[in-house]
Amino acid sequence: MNGHSEEDTRILQVATAQQVAIVFADICESTRVYESAGDSAAYALNERSLEVMRKATEHAGGTVIRTQGDGMLCTFPKAAAAFTAASEMQSAHRGETLRIKIGMHFGPALSGIGGDVYGDAVNLAARICSLARAGETLLTEQTATLLPPLYRRCTRLLDTTTLKGKKDPVNIYLMVDEGDSQATMFETVARTQAAPKTVALELRYGSEAVKLDESRPKAVLGREFGCDLVVNGAYAARRHATVEVRRGRYVVTDQSTNGTYVSDGKNSKFLKRESADLGPSGTIGLGAQPENDASGVVQFEQIQSGGAA
Repeated sequence: MNGHSEEDTRILQVATAQQVAIVFADICESTRVYESAGDSAAYALNERSLEVMRKATEHAGGTVIRTQGDGMLCTFPKAAAAFTAASEMQSAHRGETLRIKIGMHFGPALSGIGGDVYGDAVNLAARICSLARAGETLLTEQTATLLPPLYRRCTRLLDTTTLKGKKDPVNIYLMVDEGDSQATMFETVARTQAAPKTVALELRYGSEAVKLDESRPKAVLGREFGCDLVVNGAYAARRHATVEVRRGRYVVTDQSTNGTYVSDGKNSKFLKRESADLGPSGTIGLGAQPENDASGVVQFEQIQSGGAA
């Protein structure tokens, strides 16, 4: 026994919290690769991707805290080191079958049992990563301001948004390659300018409808009475999926055992604990494809403003 109570240990952890750059890196659409390439090939690609990220972390002087399935959590003593590693990770995946997305934040982290890290800064980095698209590295303004000028000029303000658990809006920056900065800026401007044209997403199930916009950014779909849209599908879970507004996009996230099918009328995508952007219109099948179970189908449509396209 070391004589420390649980409260003493907690206080000690808080006292020894260190300022670090926290990086979450996730492999995108791994389920799709498993379906198309087969289990063995997909597993090998996944492991190779994680090894690339591990080496980039170590080269930059960082520490791999943990890997979990198709993601990795790392810490770095300085923001510049994290930026270097993230750039190397993205460069190594460019043109490859697997792509990754990265979220980065600099702040205080508590050290826990087994070397894991905890705290609000860790949670914030994870949320930033969830906002990124495949091939993107996003970072908070707090992190961007700590970068040396040479690195800072490779970042662009992408969005200002309110995140869960945060009272004030957070400025989110995008990492860009100097050679691709002009094209990336055009894409970023197009994305941010196009967003206001969509004023709402309408979700319909039978005679019931829910509209999502910036004032109501999230809806839960499922059989449970408390869901925003109650869907009595044969294969629907109690809280099957969520649809939410993210940076002017509408994103559906599966939270079920049976999965979710998203279709735009031409192409269909199967989600299993994954997320996907919703197009202008289509269907969301809870637990089964629409043609196999019409009772679990939610219609969606983006309602456009009257401005010019």
